[in-house]
Amino acid sequence: MHARTYSAIIPSYNRRDTLVRVVDALQRQDAPELVCEVIVVDDGGSDGAADAVEDRRWDLPVRVIRQQRGGPSAARNRGVAVARGEVLLFLCDDIEAEPHLLRRHEERRSSIDGPHCVVGRVDWPPTTRVTPFMRFVTARYHFGFEQLVGMDELPFDRVITANFSIHRELLLSVGGFDEGFPYGFEDTDLGLRLMELPGMRILYAPEALGRHHHTIDVAGYCRRQEALGPSAVAFSRRHPSHPEVTRLDRVPRWGSAAGIAKRIARNPLTRPLWYAGVQAAFRLGATRAGETLCHQLFAYHYYRGVERAIRAGRADSHEWAPTQPVHPE
Repeated sequence: MHARTYSAIIPSYNRRDTLVRVVDALQRQDAPELVCEVIVVDDGGSDGAADAVEDRRWDLPVRVIRQQRGGPSAARNRGVAVARGEVLLFLCDDIEAEPHLLRRHEERRSSIDGPHCVVGRVDWPPTTRVTPFMRFVTARYHFGFEQLVGMDELPFDRVITANFSIHRELLLSVGGFDEGFPYGFEDTDLGLRLMELPGMRILYAPEALGRHHHTIDVAGYCRRQEALGPSAVAFSRRHPSHPEVTRLDRVPRWGSAAGIAKRIARNPLTRPLWYAGVQAAFRLGATRAGETLCHQLFAYHYYRGVERAIRAGRADSHEWAPTQPVHPE
């Protein structure tokens, strides 16, 4: 079997502090013959991250493409359009590849003949102080790799492009990433469309490890949940037969007495108290109380974003995309 070549594609938005680290890790892979290029797509950033990459001298081909703010799907598609590699490796701009990451992706697919993609694992750097809150969020809401232990293949809703590889022609055959998702659910949408292909397999490679350089706090994750709302509406319109993905069948009635009470209880003046309560509960070891508060807060913000999108009728508009990184991807 011939050696495949990989184009690494990194969509980026205002992550100067981690982007150079991510690119640098790719030139330290223990199978350098697999990497034919690194493509950074700067998605309208303003913090000089693209300049920082261009100003460095690299040991492998690195190019920066700049575009107006279009969201992560548009940035990934822009990279796909110019990629030369047979296989595409997608990383987020805060995911530092361990030296064996690319080799593990290749090993996982080496004996597979039919259509497939590979999902790698993401974990914290050893130097990161992982709080109980961060551990809970990544286990139950974001990534959820703890739930994949022992799994060899994954369902469509486990496609996670923070650490993901796929043959370029296969991705193009399903139309690439849907740019109608302003923020979130684009990975799940891609996984669903891929699984409609005969014989398609989503392979899991937990040894293909990327380190996630992004801390999470309560307020930031609530903003992320709210930012997901418009894409949730877009997903439900494209895939009405999968309500379990977005849970839009559970949108609360905000005009009811309970809905009004929730709005009052979580107004801008009291939200800091909720956030502090979550942190205090986890810090004091009251894990169940902290988790209960998180479930309530996250659901409130998520459905608030959904409601805003439905009322505005702008679920496909990029003006709903967050104006700053709010995600721990």
